[in-house]
Amino acid sequence: LNKPQAPSALICPHLARFGLSPELSAQELPAELSLEDLKNICTAFARAAARAKEAGFDMIEIHGAHGYLLNQFYSPLTNQRTDEYGGSLENRLRFPLEVIASVKKAVGSHMPVFYRLGADDRLPGGNSIKDSKNVVSLLVNAGVDCLDLSGGICGYLKKGPPGFFNYLAEEIKPIADVPVLVTGGITSLKMAEELVASGKSDLVGIGRALLSDSAWVQKSFRKMRS
Repeated sequence: LNKPQAPSALICPHLARFGLSPELSAQELPAELSLEDLKNICTAFARAAARAKEAGFDMIEIHGAHGYLLNQFYSPLTNQRTDEYGGSLENRLRFPLEVIASVKKAVGSHMPVFYRLGADDRLPGGNSIKDSKNVVSLLVNAGVDCLDLSGGICGYLKKGPPGFFNYLAEEIKPIADVPVLVTGGITSLKMAEELVASGKSDLVGIGRALLSDSAWVQKSFRKMRS
């Protein structure tokens, strides 16, 4: 594609606030995705999932956070459509649910499908944890086997304390009928163990700590045992 596309024909209004794009006027206005485009994207997700299964992966995770396409449909900041894919919370979640259904059909019932939910945009006018608590049952009923919780959307840039998304798991796990995974600034095994042992989360995700030190797990275990 030579022209950018998005759920709605609008430029992210928050980029300049954080110095990410000094000249909003220099950005090309994306074209609104057509219904035919959405069908093609669903098919592409399904084919990608099928290839992952064929390659021998144990599970599939669909990324619906951090300003990626499915998060753009879910967030009112980036979805201003006037058709059945915009407006209400249920309509904004319609396309992510269609992608989930397409992926589930492609990989079958025996391969777990995780969904990374952008549960809090953390920007004025965006989705909040209250909104996301209202869609948990829709995601579970669609066949999601685990909810991977995160937050923030394009234009959100703020350094938080360790475990800055832990509150999402505390709010959503009690109402979720599937395992909940939380990530975000978890940099110690002690914090990870406390999250699981306390019942606040079933799983934890570690990213930057491992990227900065591939031996982080071994070193952390040695430190705990010493």
